[in-house]
Amino acid sequence: MNLLAQNVSLLFKTMKIKSIFFTGLILFVLLPNVIKAGEPLNRKFSAPISTKYNKEPRLPVVQIDFNYTNYHPQSELSKRFGMTNGFGIGASYRWEQRIIAGFEFSPLWGGNVLENSGLDSITGPSGGIIDNNGNIGIVRLYMFGYHGNAYLGYLFNTHSKNPNTGILVRSGVGYLQHKIRHQHSINIMPQLEGEMIKGYDKLSSGIMYSQFIGFQYSSILKSIHFWAGVSYDFAYTVNRRGYNYDTRSFDTNVRKDQLLGFKIGAMIPIFLHGKGEKEGSEIYFD
Repeated sequence: MNLLAQNVSLLFKTMKIKSIFFTGLILFVLLPNVIKAGEPLNRKFSAPISTKYNKEPRLPVVQIDFNYTNYHPQSELSKRFGMTNGFGIGASYRWEQRIIAGFEFSPLWGGNVLENSGLDSITGPSGGIIDNNGNIGIVRLYMFGYHGNAYLGYLFNTHSKNPNTGILVRSGVGYLQHKIRHQHSINIMPQLEGEMIKGYDKLSSGIMYSQFIGFQYSSILKSIHFWAGVSYDFAYTVNRRGYNYDTRSFDTNVRKDQLLGFKIGAMIPIFLHGKGEKEGSEIYFD
């Protein structure tokens, strides 16, 4: 019995020591946070959650853009291609004065080719192209290209409580390239492979001038950031292949290619703290 009483007494002492230890540990962890909870919130945070007067602040911002454009070729380009798609990515910097500088790059593709790329010269009496196996081959034509530009812009504010929302205007200079892509089975149509294809794809490129006007909505409080509008691109392009097999002549003409498009994009903004923040627009972390 004495041995049992000693073991029980030792067990209670051990539990008491552990209880005191864990209680002290919990107080050590929680007490600093409890004290801080009573302090005023005065720490600025780069990803704002609230503002002092529930008003959107005017801050400089680094912005990453992802956009889609539905293009409708104009002028000479409309004789070669129909509706074209573009998916772009870009980045920009906007000062507190709402001046914007940035760049954008966008691949172009489409399935509506209006020119036959001079394939009449290699088609047989049946209207098809004979492959190495003696069969009529299937050739599909696509528009393929890209363009990129660097631009300057300005955001005209239209919302009294949100300086990040308004009419967005941009103008830039860049480069446009496009060609006719031939898709067919590999190694059975030597007429459209290797160096031969260069006589049919009409690869053209040149300097491009780009304009955009639209509407931007950007809310720090609601975490919603997007823009949409109309773009217009004008480019002077030349045939980089030089010789066209369909006309059997050198192509030295300067083309006037134009793209009119409806553009919509989403933004990932990284707001910075500027020197000109006004009282009432400070950002706090809570």
